[in-house]
Amino acid sequence: MTSPVRTGLALLLSASALGLAAHVAALQSQNFREAAELDELSVAAEWNARRTSGIKPELRRFEFDLATEQTRARGMRTLRVRR
Repeated sequence: MTSPVRTGLALLLSASALGLAAHVAALQSQNFREAAELDELSVAAEWNARRTSGIKPELRRFEFDLATEQTRARGMRTLRVRR
């Protein structure tokens, strides 16, 4: 027959191992959720980068057209003043 001290130590060790396993499982579950969220954010960031890559040349062309129009308007005002 085993002594009560050994039984108590075995029970304590078993409970500690079970508690540690539960803690590890909770951490792993949290890591999986965070990894899924990171994947979603990565996909969204890639999609936004692709979407905005087409907007940048469009914006440059708009800025060029605007600058050209402003230059023309200044030139027309200068011509009107001189006449």
